[in-house]
Parts: sequence; structure tokens; C-alpha cells
Amino acid sequence: MGYTILHNTIDTLLKASGIEPEENNQVLISFLFAFLIGVIRLITATVALSLFLNNFKAADLSIALILSGLIIPVFGFAFIRLDHYSFKLRTIGTLSILAVLNLMFFFAFKTSDNNQIIYLYLLLFYLEEALLNSIVWSVLNKLFNIRQAKRLFGILGSADSIATSILGLVIAPVVLIIGTINLIIITISVFIITIFLLLYMFIQFKSNLNSNTIVTSKNTDSSNKYKNIIDFFKNKYLFLIFSLGALWIFTMYFIDIIYFTNIQKVFSNDQLSAFIALFSSVTGIITILFQVVLYNKIMKSGGMKIALIVPAALTLFFIVGFGISLFTHPLVLLIPVIFIISAKFIEVFLNDFLTTPAYYTLFHPMPSFIQEKAINITETIFLPFITAVAGCIIYILIDYFKLPPEILVVPLSFLLLLWIFIGNKTAINYVETLKKALYRPGFLSDNFHIDLDNSLEYLRKGIKSEKTGLILSSLELLKRVKNINYLDEIIGLLNNSDNTIRLIIYKEIEQKVDSTYIDLLYEKIKTETDSQVIGAIILAISSIQKDNAINILLEYNTSNDSIISSSCVLALIKYCSVTNNQIGLQKLGELINSNDDAHKIAAIRILGALKLQGFQQKLLELLNDSNKSIRILTIQSINNYLDEKIAQALIYSLNDYRTKPVAISIILSNFTYFSPLLEITLMQNISEKLNIRIIEIYKKVKNNHSFSLLYSILTTENLTIRNELLKALNELQIESNYYYKPDEYLEKYVYNSILQLYKIINYEEHCNSVDILYKSLNREAKLLKTILFGFISLYFKSPTISMLYENYFTGSYYDTSVLLEILDSTLPLKYKKIIIPIFECNNNNDLIVTLNKELQIPSANSYTIENLIHENNDVSSWIKSIAEIQMYENDAVRQHINKVELLNNLSILHHIDSVDLIELADKLHIKTYNAGNEIWSKNHIVNIVCIVIDGTVCIEEQEKDTVYLLENEYYGELSILTNEIKPIHITAKTTSTLCYITKEEFDDFIGETPSAARQILIELVKKLRIILNEKGNKHIHHETIIKKIDEIDSEITDEGLSTIEKILILKSTALFQGISDTVISELSELVTELSIKKNKTLFYKGETGNSAYIIVNGLMKVHDNDFTIAQLGEGNIVGEMAIISSEPRTATITALKDSLLIKIEKKDFYGLLNTQNMVVRNSIDILITRINNMS
Repeated sequence: MGYTILHNTIDTLLKASGIEPEENNQVLISFLFAFLIGVIRLITATVALSLFLNNFKAADLSIALILSGLIIPVFGFAFIRLDHYSFKLRTIGTLSILAVLNLMFFFAFKTSDNNQIIYLYLLLFYLEEALLNSIVWSVLNKLFNIRQAKRLFGILGSADSIATSILGLVIAPVVLIIGTINLIIITISVFIITIFLLLYMFIQFKSNLNSNTIVTSKNTDSSNKYKNIIDFFKNKYLFLIFSLGALWIFTMYFIDIIYFTNIQKVFSNDQLSAFIALFSSVTGIITILFQVVLYNKIMKSGGMKIALIVPAALTLFFIVGFGISLFTHPLVLLIPVIFIISAKFIEVFLNDFLTTPAYYTLFHPMPSFIQEKAINITETIFLPFITAVAGCIIYILIDYFKLPPEILVVPLSFLLLLWIFIGNKTAINYVETLKKALYRPGFLSDNFHIDLDNSLEYLRKGIKSEKTGLILSSLELLKRVKNINYLDEIIGLLNNSDNTIRLIIYKEIEQKVDSTYIDLLYEKIKTETDSQVIGAIILAISSIQKDNAINILLEYNTSNDSIISSSCVLALIKYCSVTNNQIGLQKLGELINSNDDAHKIAAIRILGALKLQGFQQKLLELLNDSNKSIRILTIQSINNYLDEKIAQALIYSLNDYRTKPVAISIILSNFTYFSPLLEITLMQNISEKLNIRIIEIYKKVKNNHSFSLLYSILTTENLTIRNELLKALNELQIESNYYYKPDEYLEKYVYNSILQLYKIINYEEHCNSVDILYKSLNREAKLLKTILFGFISLYFKSPTISMLYENYFTGSYYDTSVLLEILDSTLPLKYKKIIIPIFECNNNNDLIVTLNKELQIPSANSYTIENLIHENNDVSSWIKSIAEIQMYENDAVRQHINKVELLNNLSILHHIDSVDLIELADKLHIKTYNAGNEIWSKNHIVNIVCIVIDGTVCIEEQEKDTVYLLENEYYGELSILTNEIKPIHITAKTTSTLCYITKEEFDDFIGETPSAARQILIELVKKLRIILNEKGNKHIHHETIIKKIDEIDSEITDEGLSTIEKILILKSTALFQGISDTVISELSELVTELSIKKNKTLFYKGETGNSAYIIVNGLMKVHDNDFTIAQLGEGNIVGEMAIISSEPRTATITALKDSLLIKIEKKDFYGLLNTQNMVVRNSIDILITRINNMS
């Protein structure tokens, strides 16, 4: 009867699938096989879940299986109907289905009491389903034609799903009703039925392999038909495989009932849940491995390749499933499901790593979010990938090296089986490890709490264990137990043979500073042999501060072991630093006066760490000690006591090749007031080798005096030293753009050194050094400089020659004969006749006569010269006047002057030096266009600025009104400064002449002339101020400002960012993009950080601006009374306009949220503007953006 119902059901299913009636025989066998797989899978999961979860709802699992049974066949039938079927398509479809089903089940069971366990089971269920389908398809494709294979494949999937659904409805409730005892009877019955079904399938499937009705076999053997069981078992390979499969199934059910029942008494359901899911995965994977071998031996082909490579693809899907399930329960993190094939290795991994100090050393110091990521990667992502790699390796061994599958699969199965079956202690230890892993600090979620106080007895047993990992875990947990003195609990572990355990306990004693253990420490230090442990005892002794502790520290201070001696030094520092510790100070005095070098060294190290009064003179005496190591250590330690007297002692007393550079480095790092002439004099009299060493130190120190000292010996006659100095100057200029500005006292010395350099060096090779020196001569413009610069700037490109004239003025400081000598060697003859006589003029009258004579100006024009000399020191006026009187017979002069006047029309260039404008004038394009001619097309992908010389020009820009430009009017002044491309169309309305310059050319000009770039920046600030004043309200009265400044000062507090954090923040700020890491690092030492509370004001409109601020996090409002100008967040800069233009603040800045800022002082910001052209460039970009947003 049952068979008839089953046959009719299958027949109906077959008709729906399009299978012919004559194929029913073969399909029935396929169904029985699928039915068998469903029984194995469902029994394993249902037994495990129902036995140990008291609140388990059988309906949950049943509904889940029914849903899968209804949905999967729909997709199966769709695949059957596909005309162009392929394995890749099947795999992709399967993965898509699994992804959708996982999401569906996740949301469907979100409110279930056991949704985590059901979800884990479903993950395993679908993973096995995908693997099984892949294997079955590869086999069917080998044995049958494509049409038959497609249909049989669909039937197998449908039958499997329906069988699973039926069993879900029937078996799960029955198991709950009849109880555990009767379950054993059912299990044995199912086992017997399964064996006969399996045997029947083997015989029937093999016997019908050559059936002409449905089979088109690729491996036909007419004699190979099995009529009965005896014939079947004549094949020894099939007998072996069948026996292994039967043994495995029986073992599974045996362990389900017996093994789990035993461990139920020991652990809670939470731990069992993890272990049950773990064990279920073993069932699935071993079943798959068994099926792989089965198919290979029966069918003689196929299966293995797909079976072992597909898991690699499915691993990615499985990780996604785990990622979703992380939101449901923290236990999921503890289940390395896919890696179960190597479960023994995981057990060792968890036991020996997760519960040892190595684990805490690796993860504990990390921020919590990094620690969590590391744990997740280690325990849920890394392990599945190992499995995938192992699968590929097995495939290579079998497919390419032709090894029989049993060699790899069967031994692996037996090893795993042996571990589970007879390794009861090992398995329990594994669960213990999982339990201990739950106690890791910071690991558990907020909704999963373990009461450590109630686990005290367990922890006490743990520290008495023989297992190091368990002891260490217990030690860690004992620290967290309240209301106990855990030192008393663990003091007995000082007799443990493991150094790590003893080391931990001694460190705990040190932190607790408990004097009751001092005698024990004295006793233990005599018996310890490990240097790290001895060091820990020494530090513990020093923390307790007993009177006789110093003797122990001194005794071990002479040890040759570096770890012990270092620990002694730390201990002595701690001991002597205690307030009013007279014993410590007395012993320190004895040490430093000792004849024992080891005692001296210990004392010097202590003094280097502590600023104790009364030891300065002794340290000075040690500077001349015969032991070189003591001298060097003394120099390093004397840093805390350094004053001018000690610094001079260092300079005068040390002539040692090794120690003097160290001393000079310390002095230069600490003093800005130290007289440079002292070092200059000394350095002139020391050896070449020492001089070179000092040069290297000055390069690293990079302060004002180190820079001046390098310049001061440039004129040395020693060629080697001179070359090293020039190399150092070049490197410093490139790396940090640091320009030294000498004081009045040094200016004459440095200036003469510069002039001498022209006699002894090749300018082209060392131009950076010489140019820096000229820039450092910071004198006000004089009449003579103005005249000479007016001549020279028109025709000379050398920046050094220009700076020479720019900085020259009459006076006793400078050697005129040297200057004339340089001019004589650099100027062409026709210019010498004009310029050199000017140097010989003693007063203005002589100058007028000389100019009129040398320039051959008619007497009618003499007043012009007199007027220029007496009333006008402006360079541009002189250039224009010289051109007007035709100083040279050259039309290029007039053309230059005209271009400069055109450029002066641009507001951003109003205050740029005429000499710089001449450089820009060289880049201008001047052209004449007829009426209607196209001047600039929309296809050009670059911005320009154009100025109309005469005529009328039409400008058409997208989404803007047409603009007409007349004579001396311009377009594109701001767009040329931005990177945003604006397609424009320019045509000549009438015959027109205009000049233009492209963005690339303008960018080159800014890069070549930093002074011009800075002036443009100032002009942009002025523009923005005008816009803000037009939009804003009235200024705040000064009295109100003063009152409110007093109020806000207390709201700004030091937040304490690390140097690394400052560097990362500065590098990510738009203002400092493109700046070298060296400059960013230097800047990070200069800035400070401030925090400001919500609704508090940073500064007010009208204040004097002495600093700018970068917003690290938070939100700031820029406003003028109630008018909001902008809201600025992370990465923006505020307050820079006031320090760029040296004018009052243009707006008020108020915090909309609690905010953290980085403050840059005005002097430091100016330093960047003067040396880092990229900062100027970035500032321009920021201001242009603000102007455009406000317009």
C-alpha cells in the first residue's frame, strides 16, 4: 500500500516534470537515493536539537524544511526547462537561491527562541544541498545524454526536498513525544532501513545502467549486472566503500545518543549549541566525502573535480551567511564550521593560542574595534579559506597525480571518527576551551553576561590545573572577580615551573605594592634562574620601598645580564624618585662617587631620568672621565641640568672625536640664545673629520644657530669641509625649506661669506645654498638698490644677481671692491659701462650727473632724472622712466612696459612687484582678430584670463548671460585660479586686439614666484572680506568682544592628540595636500589641540587674529550676529583670513557640536606661506571656493 502511494506520488511529480512513463523505474531508484540522503540529514539534526534544547520548537524546524521543500523544486523545474543548460549556470543559480533563502530564513526566524540554532542548521543544510547537487549533476552528465541528465537532475532535487519536508512534519514531533529511550529503538530501525535502501539502490542502479529505455552509458559493461547481494559484494572495492559508509552512519547515531547525553551534565545549553552545530557540520562534510568516493568507484568517472573545487566558491557565500548571523548571537564567532575537517588542529589552536599570553599580547593592547576584527578574521574567515585551499590541493593530487580517492578521503574520515569516538577527554577539553574563550575581556556582547563571582570555584580549580593555558585563563579572570584578594589565591603558583606564570604573578605584586610579600620576594630572588623573572622581582621589590630594598638592587646592578641590569636601573629610578627618600639619595651619591664604573653608569642613568638637585657639579667632573662610555652617557644624561654654564663647559672641555658632536647636538637642541661665535671659533680649530661629523648633526638639529654655523665656515680653505657644507645646505633647503634669518651681529659675517663664495664655488652646482644666503639678508630697500634693480631686472634672469643688487646698500659693512669684482666677472661690457660708475657715486648729485652722462640723456630731460632720484624710490617707475628715455635702443623694452600695464588691470595683481609682473608678461599672448572671428572655442579644456586692448569682445558662458568686454576690461580672473573647467566661447564683436594667458602658464608663474603667489592670496582675502561685509550685519563692539573672550577661554581645553594623530590629521587637510612628510612632521610639533563645547564661541568678528584652526571633528558655524555665512565640518580651516591679511576677524565662529580643533599660530602659518608654495596654492583654492560659494 505504502509503495503504491509513493509510486503514484512520484508518477504525478514525473508528469509535472515532463518525464516519460517508461522512465519511472530509474526515477524511483533516484528518488529512493534522495530519500535516503534526506533521512540521514534530518535525523542527525533533529536528534541533536531536540535532546538538549528544552525550549526547542519542533514546528520551527518543520516549517523551515517545508519552506525549503516548496521553494527549491520550483527552481529545479525551471532549470529542467532551460534549453541551454550548463553546470556554471546551475552553480550560479544554486548560489542565488541559497542567498535568497538565507535572507528569508534570517528574517523569518528573527523572533524565534532558537533562531540562531535553526539558522546554523539551515546554513549547513543548504551548503550540503549545493555540494550534493554539484556532484550529482557531474555524475549524471557523464552517464546520460544531456536531455535525460537534465530531467533526472530535476527529479532528484524535487524528490529530496519533498522527502525532507515530509520527514520534518513527521519525525520532529514524534521525537519530542516518545522521548530519549524510544529514540534509540527508532534510530536503530532507521539505520537498518537505511542500510537496505542503500544496498537496494546500489544493486538496482548498477543493474539498470545499460537499460536501453533511459540510459545511454558512457561506461557500458553488459556482464556487470548484479542479481543479488552476493554478486554485489564480489566487488571488493564496492564492499569496502559500502562497509565504511555503514560504519559511519551507525557511529553517527550512536554518538548522537550516548556521547551527547554524557556531556549534557557538564555544560549549559549555550556551550552545547556551539558543539552541536559543530558536530552537525561533521556529518554533512563526511557524508559528502563518502559520496565522492562512492560515485567514483561505481561510475568509474566524474564527480571528484566538481566536488572539491565547488567548496572554494561556496566559501564566499558561507562567509556572507556568517556575517549576517553575527547580529544574532555572539556564540556564532566560536564555531569554525567549515574547518571541521581539521578539527583536531583547531582544538590545538584554540587551546594553545587563545588562552595564552601570546593571544593577549597580540590583541589586548589594540583598540576594541581592531581586536574584534582580528578575532572575527581568525575564527570565522581565515579557517574556511584554509578548507577551500585544502580542497583544491586534494583535487590536484587526485586529478593530476592520479592518486586513488580512498588514499586521501578514507584515512581522513577515520582519523576524524577516531578523535570523536574515543577522544572523549579531548572533546570535553575542546568545549572547555570554547567556554574559556567566552570569558575573554571585551569579547562578549552586551546581552550575553557571565557572572564571574559565581564562577570563583571553577577558577580556583583552574589555577590548580596542570594545563598552562587553563592556568593563564584563570589568572586573567581572577583579576575581574570582585571582593577577593586574588594575590592570596594565586601566590602558590610561584612554585610553578612555567616562567610565564611566575612572571605574571610578580608583575601583579609590583602593581599592588603590598609590603606583606617583601620577605617572599627576597627569598624567591635567590632561587630564580630566569633573567626576565628576576627582573620582575627586582621591580616588585623597588615598588614596595623597604629600607633594605636598595641593597638588593645594588647587588644585582652589577649583573652581566642585560635584562637584569636594565631592570635594576628602572628599579633604582623608581626607588630614588620617591619624595624625601633620603636612603635612595644617599645611595645615589655613593654610586656616582664609586670607583666601580658599573656603579657610576647606573648612577648616571638614574640622574638622566630624574632632575635631582645637587649633582650638576659631579656630572661636569664626569665629562673628563677616562672611560669613554661614561663620558658619552654623562653628556646624554646632563640634558636635564643644561644651562649656559654647563653648555660652555661642554664646548670647552670636549675635543673628543666621538663625544663632542653629541654635546653640540644637545646644546643646539636646547638653546636659541647661545652665542654662535663661540661655536664658530671652536669649529675653525678642530679636525676635518670632527667638522664633518658636526655638519651631519647640524643637519638633523635644524635650528637657527645650527644653520648659521654651517654658513659661518663656508669660506674655509679646506675643500672637503666646504663641499660637505654645501651639500648639507642644499639638502636642508630641499627637505625643509628652512631659511635662516641672521641677526644684526652676524649679517656682516654672512654677507662677506656670500661674496667670497663667488670666488671659490661653481654657482650652478650650489645655487640653492647661495640663493638661501641672499634671501637671508633682510634689508630695507634703498635708493641705490632701487636704481640698480630697475636696470638689471629688465635683462638679467639670474635670481642670485638680482638679489645681490636688491640687498646691496652703501655702508661700512660690505666690501664694495668684492662686489665690483663680481660684477666685473658677470656683466657684459655694455652694461658695465652703465652700472659700475654708479657704485662710485658718493651722493645724489654725483648720481644725477653720472646717470645723465652714462645714459647720454639730453639736458631737456634732466629734471626727470632728478625727480626720480629725490622723490621716487619705486622700482616700476624707474623701469618705465628708463624705457621712456630709451636707455637702450630696443623696442622689447616698450613691449614689456605695455604688458605690465595691462596686467595691472587685474585686481589680484595690483600689488605684485613689477619685476614679478615682467616675468608674467613674457607669458602673455597678444593677437588681433577681425569682427566675427572665434577667439576661444568651447572645446578648449583649459581656463584662461583675457584682457581687451582695443575693440569689443563677446563672452558666452554656459548658464550665464552673455558679457561684452571693452578696452582694458578683462574676464576669467578667478577661474584661472581654480581646477574647475568652465567651457566658454569668445568671439570678436568688432576688430579687436586682446591678450590672454592660460591656467597652465599662470600656474607656472605662481610656482616660479612665491612672492607673487602670496600677494595674490592677500588680494583674495580682501575680495572675500568685501563680500562678507556686504552680506553680514554690523560689527560687534569692542567692549563686548573683550567680555566674551574672557568667557570662552575657560571652554578651550587641551585634548592631548598623539604626534601620529596630528600628522595624519594634517596630511588629510586640504590646506596641506602635496606637502612633504618632513614638513608635516615638523609642523605637528608646533601645533596644539583644543576642544570647545557646543554653543561656545571660538572667536568673534572684529578680533585681532593670531591663529588659525583646523577642525578635527565636530561642526562650526561661521556667522555675523544672526546671519549664518557657512557651516564647516571635519577637515576645514577657519581663522586663516585674519592672519593672512593681518586685519581683524571677518566673522564669528561658534561650535554647533562639541568639537576638537588643531591650532596653528600666526608665526608658524607665515613660515609655511614663506617656504611652502603648495600651502599658498592650496590656500588660494580654498579662498576661491569660498568666494564662488558666497557670490
